[in-house]
Amino acid sequence: MKSALKKIQDYPLTWIVVVGLILGTILSFLSPYFLTVGNITNLMKQVSIVAILAAGQAIVILSGGIDLSVGSVLALSAITMGWLIQQGVDPSLAALAGLAVGTVTGFVNGFIITRGKTPPFIATLGMLGVARGLALVATGGVSYQVLVPMFMTIGNGKFLGLPIPVYFVIATYLVMYIVLTNMRFGRHVYAIGGDERVSRLQGIPVDYQLIKVYMISGFLAGLAAVV
Repeated sequence: MKSALKKIQDYPLTWIVVVGLILGTILSFLSPYFLTVGNITNLMKQVSIVAILAAGQAIVILSGGIDLSVGSVLALSAITMGWLIQQGVDPSLAALAGLAVGTVTGFVNGFIITRGKTPPFIATLGMLGVARGLALVATGGVSYQVLVPMFMTIGNGKFLGLPIPVYFVIATYLVMYIVLTNMRFGRHVYAIGGDERVSRLQGIPVDYQLIKVYMISGFLAGLAAVV
């Protein structure tokens, strides 16, 4: 019994869940509107975007790196989609373009880090500035609304009582779990994060795998933009 409790206490997510339950309990007493279906649904919808970004950030951190550019890449992907739709492009193609923008920026990050031997902090900080600058120039610092039924459904629709963005989160984390636990690429990510030099000595294509890691992070930033 004690060993089981010890395992629960040592599990990394245990205390996060405990703190979350405590905060939820306190807030439910402070406001009668907190534990309502409408508020919880709204919270789930808002958290979904951050959760998708966090999945990409997680795989980068597991590889021993960091990606500071995901927020700006999300903005650039969203602006790319909005601009294409305003030009009359089909929303589905615009969504693919947004995903492509995110993936390409991830590739650039990975290429600079691996081929340019630049620390991930510096490379992704630079991409943060580039992506944010391009987004600012493209919009002129002005907010535009693009009310397209497809995106309205993805962002605000529900299925079986749950917001559709939640299903994107579930699918993202399920795929990430499979990749990291059941595929060679996932094992390589853990190995590289543990010791990059040893990974190279073991024959792991470190540069190639790191580029894929940052491309995944960029792709998920694009996916968060779609949501």
